[in-house]
Amino acid sequence: GRPTPIEALNPYSRTWTVRAKVTENGELRSITTKAGETMSVWEMVIADESGEIKCTAWRADAERFARIAELGSTYLVSRGQIKIANKRYSSTANNYEITLGADSAMVKQDVELKTFTPTYHFDFTPIADLSAKPANSTVDVIGSVTEVGPVQNIVSKAGRELVKRVINLSDDSNAAIEVTLWGKSAETFAEDAAATAAVAAFKGLIVSEWNTRSLGAVRSTKIQMDPDLPQA
Repeated sequence: GRPTPIEALNPYSRTWTVRAKVTENGELRSITTKAGETMSVWEMVIADESGEIKCTAWRADAERFARIAELGSTYLVSRGQIKIANKRYSSTANNYEITLGADSAMVKQDVELKTFTPTYHFDFTPIADLSAKPANSTVDVIGSVTEVGPVQNIVSKAGRELVKRVINLSDDSNAAIEVTLWGKSAETFAEDAAATAAVAAFKGLIVSEWNTRSLGAVRSTKIQMDPDLPQA
């Protein structure tokens, strides 16, 4: 039958299939739970003309779908659990997200699909006001990139190899702050910035008090370079 539009999905949806393009394809990761269990996790974002939605898979399902998914390709996706999105870890324009399981299917389609282009709604905090924000709160900021540090390869306490980059951001509140980027964002930021005079808008940074007040990106953080916004 006809695919279900992504915007029509909700936790009461039982039998559904969406035809959607992979617009974000995360890396297969290993995490350790509080109980000491190590498991694989993988995430992607898919979109059709009506909207976008985040998909997550765990354990063997994560490994299976990570092998299937290709960034920019179109798939029929079906039989996943739809639940309310955790906005701390997802900044898509959808209030729901999908967990893919053993019964879920993802079949590639040889078709070019028009997709929804999300519009992010920012609630910018002046950098000078960040000192009043509690640690671990989530903020949006915009500023001029005044310095781009080098890529650093580090090993976490859990033994994972990580890639990070620290940049400096300043705004018209006459203040500046360090922002730490991770993974692909860290690797590509210098090319995206093009020059240290670039303006960058960040949605969903985490306030940190490690050594001093700073900001850190997480998986759900969105970055727009030279955005078409009055604040830019």
